[in-house]
Amino acid sequence: MWEIDARVLVTLGPALAIGDFTAPPHVRLERFIPHSAVLPYATVMVTQCGLGSVTRALAHGVPLLCIPLAGDQAENAARVVARGAGLRLTGDARPPEIAAAIQRLLTEPRFRERALAQAAILAREPDASARAVEEIEAVLDAGAC
Repeated sequence: MWEIDARVLVTLGPALAIGDFTAPPHVRLERFIPHSAVLPYATVMVTQCGLGSVTRALAHGVPLLCIPLAGDQAENAARVVARGAGLRLTGDARPPEIAAAIQRLLTEPRFRERALAQAAILAREPDASARAVEEIEAVLDAGAC
């Protein structure tokens, strides 16, 4: 079985209708919730790996399950994995694979430890977002991904 024993918040964005889904009791569906409202309480974040989401999650020490789909998301996911702050799956990952990855992030302390280490680095930066962009661009320029 691929269920996870956790409270789950799923944001659907503007393209999907909440009424089109039936969620189990431990899952809350919302169109949008600000990161600042939930990341202080989050244990894991599943994301497509836009730079803003990655930076905000890491600033809160939240490990990431990266499922990049387009654009710079693959490079952002590569950086998360390289730092040990999360795992990466492909866009066609099936529910059992996603559940197993989430379970690892919830139970293996090293992911939280590495995410917290990144939070400490970001906290020392005067403009953490700008610094994260610079670091990713430097990696891309060097061809390391």
